[in-house]
Amino acid sequence: MKKRRTILIILGVVAAALITAIVVLACTAQIYDPNKQLKKHAVEITAGEEASAKFNSNLEIVGMTAGTASFRFTPEESAEYTFRGKDTSGGKTFFMDMYVIDESLSELLTADNYGGDSESPVASDVMEGNVFLTKGQLYFAVVDVYSEEVKDIDSIESAFRFSVSKAGDGAPAELKTGEKVRLTVKKDQQTCAMFVPEETGFYDFDTEIVSKDSASGFSSIYNITAEDDTDMIVTDGICSLEAGKTYYVWVGVDETTKKKSRVELSCSRMASETASGLCSIDVSGKTVIEYTPEADMTLMISSSSDGDPDVVMYDSEGFMLRQDDDSGEAAGGSPKDFAVGFNAEKGKKYRICIDGEFTHCTVIIQEYKGDGSAPDSDTEEESSE
Repeated sequence: MKKRRTILIILGVVAAALITAIVVLACTAQIYDPNKQLKKHAVEITAGEEASAKFNSNLEIVGMTAGTASFRFTPEESAEYTFRGKDTSGGKTFFMDMYVIDESLSELLTADNYGGDSESPVASDVMEGNVFLTKGQLYFAVVDVYSEEVKDIDSIESAFRFSVSKAGDGAPAELKTGEKVRLTVKKDQQTCAMFVPEETGFYDFDTEIVSKDSASGFSSIYNITAEDDTDMIVTDGICSLEAGKTYYVWVGVDETTKKKSRVELSCSRMASETASGLCSIDVSGKTVIEYTPEADMTLMISSSSDGDPDVVMYDSEGFMLRQDDDSGEAAGGSPKDFAVGFNAEKGKKYRICIDGEFTHCTVIIQEYKGDGSAPDSDTEEESSE
C-alpha cells in the first residue's frame, strides 16, 4: 500500500509538471507572436517628428533584452527615409539594435550603435540607417536595448528618442536600360534604384562591387518590387516587367564585405519567346522562353547550335529546376550543346533561359520516351522520379 501511494504521488508530481509546462508554453507562444506584439505595442510615428518609447521587458521579438520598443510608420510618399534612435542619458550605457520590417515581417534594415570589438564593445549615443519605403505601406521599427548598468525600464524610456525623416531629397537613383548606376550599399542593408521600363518584356539586372575590396565579397539582386509593394518573380536577376510601371530594384551585399561598398547596377532588355507543346525555337542571343506544356509528360529540351549555349530552367515561382551546358553529344552531335529532361505539368508555365557563346541556336522541345534519346544522367534521374 505504501509503495502504491508513493507511485501515485510521483505520477501526480509528473502530471503537475506537465500541466505547468503546457501553460508556460502557451503563454510564451502568446508573448512571442510578432504580429500581435507589433499591433498591440507599436507607437505611431510621423516623419520629421521625434517620439519617446514605451519599452516592455516582456516584449521579446528579437531575443532577451532589457527592453523592446516598437514604432509604426506609413510614409506619405515613396522615398528613402532615415530611422534614428538616440540615447540622451549622456552616459553611453545603452547598446541598441534596430530592425525595420514590413507587414509580412520581412527585414528591410538592421542597424546598431556598437563600436569597438566583441571583447570591448563601445556604445555610441546614436544609431541610424537608411531604407527606401513605398507610399501608403505600413512599416514597423523594432528597437532592442541592452544595458548592464541600467536595470530600471523607466530610466531607459526617459533617455531614449526615436525619429523618422526623409533622407536627403529622398529620391532613389534612377536606372535606365543599357546604362549603369553606382549605389552605396551597407552591410546588413539593401539599397534600391528606381526603374521604369519603356517596353514590356524581360529584363536582366546585374551587379558588381566596384570598391577596392571587391575580391572580399559579392553583391546580388535582393528583390524587385512594384510601386504597390508587390514582389516580382526574379530568377537570377531576370524579371518580366510592364512598360511605364515604376519598379524598385533592391541590391544587397554578403557578410564578407566591408561596412560600405560601392556597387554598380546595370540592366539590359532580353529577347523573349512564347512556346507550347512539342516545338523548336530559333534564338540568336540571350533569350527567355516562356513555355507551357499541353499535357503531363516527360520532355527533353536540347539544342543544336554553332557555338556553346547553356540552359537554365525555372518553374512559375522562379525556382531553378534544371541546368546544363555541354551534355548533348547523343542528341545533337556536339558536346557543346545541352540536353535536359523534366516532368512537365499541363498548363503550368516554365521559364527556359538560354545563354552562352553562339550566333545561332535551335532549342528543341520533344517528348522523352526513355529510349536513350536524352543523353545526360540528370535526365534519367529526373525521368525516374
